[in-house]
Amino acid sequence: DAHPRVRVPMPLVTLWGSPCRGKSRRAREIARFVLDRLAAHEEEHPSSSSSSSCASSSSSSASTVSSVEESDGEPSTSVEDVDRASRSVIVLNEESLGIVRAVGYSDAMHEKQTRAMFKDEVKRWIGPETFVIVDSMN
Repeated sequence: DAHPRVRVPMPLVTLWGSPCRGKSRRAREIARFVLDRLAAHEEEHPSSSSSSSCASSSSSSASTVSSVEESDGEPSTSVEDVDRASRSVIVLNEESLGIVRAVGYSDAMHEKQTRAMFKDEVKRWIGPETFVIVDSMN
């Protein structure tokens, strides 16, 4: 075979379940873990990372997790826009898409639109340099 197939990982984590079951907390924990691993890898292999900057003029509604901080005993996520070129962890949830849950899931039509928005954002962000975490209701 002249062109061997190369598998490029496109990490996607989907969290689902009933409301108030800890999905968002788990999404923050996963994001923190991945960021710690990326930072450790960049420290061990400084020349292998192309760009670790998180600043950009991206107009997308998705956000990257730049840090996870403890606040009032509850972890919170600090987010900012990023470009696709940098290694990043993207957490997609209703808040990052500008959706009010009471409206986004109020009836079948709105729920269909909400789920379509999630699908579009996952397609936009998924790639070998981006770790996507979808945090949504079932």
